[in-house]
Amino acid sequence: MDKISIGKRIVEAREMLGLTQTEFGKILGVAKQTLANWEHGRSLPDVIILAQIAAVCGMKIDDFLKSPITGNGNGITDREQRIIKKLRISKPSTQQAIEILLEIKN
Repeated sequence: MDKISIGKRIVEAREMLGLTQTEFGKILGVAKQTLANWEHGRSLPDVIILAQIAAVCGMKIDDFLKSPITGNGNGITDREQRIIKKLRISKPSTQQAIEILLEIKN
């Protein structure tokens, strides 16, 4: 894949999560401008960041680069998928609070 194609995948991932560049950048630990450079194909993230982006989307890095990002095909509604994505990017303390609220036990 080239820089432009990877940039488009990053945009798809961010938009699927319903996040701004600033919000997604904070999750990834990068500046908004860095994210914008990736999205516009001016530069590429390193493999660690690509793996992190894929993980936030609930994918392996290979799948992130090859498979459609949207559409889950597993019976989960779009709303449920957005809730899951938000939970994945939440702070551990927030995740723990939600698990307590929903009485989820490991």
